[in-house]
Amino acid sequence: MKTEELVQSRQIGLGQAPANVSTYNPNQDPVVAGVLTCGFTQVPVIEYVTWTVDLPVANADVTATFGDEIDILQNPKSVPGVEQVDSSFVINGLLQVDMLVIGFGFHGFAEPQQGSQIGNYCSIAPTAGAMPNSPDAYSLADVAGLGLPEGASITPAILEWGVDAQNALWHLVNGYQFQWIMQQRYLLINELAADVAYFGSYAEAVAAGSSQQA
Repeated sequence: MKTEELVQSRQIGLGQAPANVSTYNPNQDPVVAGVLTCGFTQVPVIEYVTWTVDLPVANADVTATFGDEIDILQNPKSVPGVEQVDSSFVINGLLQVDMLVIGFGFHGFAEPQQGSQIGNYCSIAPTAGAMPNSPDAYSLADVAGLGLPEGASITPAILEWGVDAQNALWHLVNGYQFQWIMQQRYLLINELAADVAYFGSYAEAVAAGSSQQA
C-alpha cells in the first residue's frame, strides 16, 4: 500500500478524512487543529456519572463508599451514602462505541450559599410553642435572670449553613488522586483530583451567590 493510500484510509473526528493527503501534516490538518484548539467548555459531554450527596453521611457509608478508592464509573445505580446516581452509561464504565477523547474532568458543586445565624442553645428544649429568652450578651446575672427550668442551661451558638458542604468538597478533591486505568493495567492518568477538577459553589449553575452573609 502506498503512503498516500494509507493516509487516505485514516479517519479522525466523526469519520472525517485528513485533508491534503498528498502532503499530509497532522499539525496543519484542520480537523486535528479544531480538536486541539477546542475550548474545554465546548467539548461535548458524551458520557457522565453524577452523584448527589446530602450531609451528614453515616460513618458506615463513609467507610463503604468514601474509603481508599471512589469508583464513580464502576459503582452501580445505588451507592451507600449517595442520595441519587445519574449516569449516561447503559452499564457503568462500559462504552458502547470507540471514541476520541479530547477532554475529561471532575466537577464538584457544593451548597450555593454560605451563611451563619447567631443564636443560643438550650440543653433542654422548651415545650412546643414556648419561646425562651435569647440574650445576645452573657453574664452570670443574665443567665440567672432567664428563669430557666431546673437543670436547664443556655449557651451561645451559631447556626452555619453551607460551610460544612464546602469544606467537605474541598477536602474531597484535595484528598484523592484522579486515576484513569484502561484494561485494568494501563494507568493513563494519575493526577491529584484538584488538578484536574473544577469545584466550588453552585453559583455558576443556579445564579446564587456565595457571599459570607450573616
